[in-house]
Amino acid sequence: MKNNALVPYKYSVTEIKYNTPEIDEKCYPRTITEINNAWRNCSFLDDSGHVWVAVDKIHSILRTSKGNGRYHIEGVEESAKKTINNTTYIMGYKLGALIDRFIQETGESSKSRYLRYSEELYRAIRDSDTAKKLRLEFAFELSDSRKGLKKARIKTHKIIRDEVTGGQLIKKTCEFSHIRSFAIFPQFGDNIENGLIVNKDIHEIITNAGVNDEEELYDLCVSNKWDISWYDKFKKHFGLVLDIK
Repeated sequence: MKNNALVPYKYSVTEIKYNTPEIDEKCYPRTITEINNAWRNCSFLDDSGHVWVAVDKIHSILRTSKGNGRYHIEGVEESAKKTINNTTYIMGYKLGALIDRFIQETGESSKSRYLRYSEELYRAIRDSDTAKKLRLEFAFELSDSRKGLKKARIKTHKIIRDEVTGGQLIKKTCEFSHIRSFAIFPQFGDNIENGLIVNKDIHEIITNAGVNDEEELYDLCVSNKWDISWYDKFKKHFGLVLDIK
């Protein structure tokens, strides 16, 4: 996975082609232009084909005031935001969820027509040929990189014991157990710090417990009296807010 320290994207939406939605005849052209410009000038695609949106024009996208826009963005978890060069970006699917909420809370009104148009623009960008191609390439790249996670983590951290039980590690059959589920958090999927080296039987317990993230794994470790020192290290490595445990 590429990591661009300057910007969180590979393409600006101004560089790609996408289908512009049909415009409701009851909508004012000026407002439609404002929504179009907000999405086009503030949206980006990262290496994995995910949409990111700079928060500068969130109020235009959500059809609300700047103050309300800031308030709703502050409520989005930090893992779905990035601040680079004093610009904050939010993942598109989180903004899409806010639009959906606004539509349902607004009811059938002129505002809802603009929100629906805004929602259709997001879908058009998300489903553009460029975004689809990036997601496909990322999936192949991630699949290849996952194969070496076990070996890389053992070598990097010189691991000789099961990282949650402390028991003797059976190197031949031990496995890399993702902390944040690969299926739910693919952006973390190829990072050796998003996993622990555990024996096969322990990995099966974790899998059967349906663990999807660090909070669920932490609770499982506590209930089984396993080591939890990995928790703070994981949070700090990815710059996540530490919960008081």
